[in-house]
Amino acid sequence: MVDSMTVNRWKVVLTGVIGILIGMLVGLSALPIARAAWDYFGPPRVTVMNATGGDISDVTVTLGKLTQPLPDMKDGHARTVRVQGRFGECSTHVAWTDFTGRHEESAGDYMESYGFYRAVVVLTPDGKAKAIYEVRESNRPPKGAR
Repeated sequence: MVDSMTVNRWKVVLTGVIGILIGMLVGLSALPIARAAWDYFGPPRVTVMNATGGDISDVTVTLGKLTQPLPDMKDGHARTVRVQGRFGECSTHVAWTDFTGRHEESAGDYMESYGFYRAVVVLTPDGKAKAIYEVRESNRPPKGAR
């Protein structure tokens, strides 16, 4: 026969294990909410894609008066940076150096310092910085040609 002291210990252990499992489930279900809040209230992200045909260096992303450096990139590579700090309404500016010299371009993407702002900028062989939607539009055939 099992004494009541042993039964009580098992009840305490089982209650603790169940409590831990419930806590883990609640914590895991809160992660998507926390991620969405971080994306909204967190800094904007800018992804720079190197499609210049060569390696680039001295890459910087500027939003307002804030400048964030990026590491050197080989052709076909991309890097994403979070631009930390407060700035007003502005567009995305990218500067880089390639084998033809220094380039500074505005990609035209509208940004603010909070609120799900993201930009994907493609650096092209002709020394331009284009927002990804501009690249997609330029690759479409003219209307009526389909």
